[in-house]
Amino acid sequence: MVLQGNPAVIAEKYLERRRAKNKANPEHSPKWSKVPHMLVKRMIRGMLPWKTARGREAHKRVMVYTGNPKNLTAIDFKTDKYDGISKHITINGLCKKLGYQAR
Repeated sequence: MVLQGNPAVIAEKYLERRRAKNKANPEHSPKWSKVPHMLVKRMIRGMLPWKTARGREAHKRVMVYTGNPKNLTAIDFKTDKYDGISKHITINGLCKKLGYQAR
């Protein structure tokens, strides 16, 4: 997954989200993972109607993989919006800036 825009600005935006804490009870703060596939799943959750049963059920059906799940070919993917030249950062690069260390 590729996020278009200035990589420094995008990384700072997600670092601010990780730093946000509930002052009354920090355990009630939103959780943002450093792991790439979990971060993408959390991003998708933000796009769903989470407060309804329909949204929660839809989120349970979401499957996110790191890498190429079933050796899919490039023909299956549509990359017409991304030109490969503009400023961008990959999810893996973003997670590394957030502190993720792959094993």
